[in-house]
Amino acid sequence: MINEHLIPRDYVKPDIRVGNYFLEWDRSSYGIPQKEVPNLRRFIADLAPFLSTIIFEAALGIPRSIRGGKANTSKEVRKFEETFSPRLLITRRTRDSEYVLQMTADGEATLACSKIITGHDGKQATNLSLSWNLGQLLFDRQLQH
Repeated sequence: MINEHLIPRDYVKPDIRVGNYFLEWDRSSYGIPQKEVPNLRRFIADLAPFLSTIIFEAALGIPRSIRGGKANTSKEVRKFEETFSPRLLITRRTRDSEYVLQMTADGEATLACSKIITGHDGKQATNLSLSWNLGQLLFDRQLQH
């Protein structure tokens, strides 16, 4: 396959667990460079205290309480939900990479990676930006501490 020639050989999909959280790698993801594994683990470890689903579960009650009123139209409800629906977007940049965690109101946490690749054509430098999903950050309820 041609993909075998395009994927850098140092890209890996290691087992990443921090406390009760673990990364379930996206099947189509190529992973991350081996040297960045400690940075990704540190990013998740720094975020773990803030990923409480309690915040999102409480916020889920807002749309339900709005829908309870009979005078509201579905358009008004949708507009309110889009405006106040809790979303969490956290990024961490390194020298040439950026890790992005996006958590939605339902608690789904997607982890993505962006890279800037700089090339030179002899006269000037050109930058190419690549982004891909790494996977879902999940909570392991079976793990006991």
